[in-house]
Amino acid sequence: MHVYLMYILFSLFISIYDIKTGMVSRFLLWGALLFFFIVKCFLSGGFFEAATGGALGILVFLVVFFISRKRLGLADVWYAGLAGIVLGPLWWYPAMALSCLFGILVTVVFRRRVIPFIPCMAAGSGVILSYTFWSK
Repeated sequence: MHVYLMYILFSLFISIYDIKTGMVSRFLLWGALLFFFIVKCFLSGGFFEAATGGALGILVFLVVFFISRKRLGLADVWYAGLAGIVLGPLWWYPAMALSCLFGILVTVVFRRRVIPFIPCMAAGSGVILSYTFWSK
């Protein structure tokens, strides 16, 4: 529970920062990856879930990063790994599907070719976390 609240607060902070500046420090994201991995492993006992979710997020988005000719930022890759650590591999997929839908919606509404994608991923992750929390 506390892990999810910390993740939501961090995601809110990083989303606002990404919207305002258009970039996010990789050191901030690496620190968050390490912090949430340790917290998830030792407090929740979810080493396998955190490791596979984080690896899945990083690898899938790294492939997209290279296929898109680096139009997707590396910060998005690291944040996808962070979402994988927190959500686990099972809930990562629907969170990223929602994130893509939010990204399409933002692109259409604001008529921009380039959008900060971390806020979209944070929104998708937040919806899935809310669903998993309230459905228990």
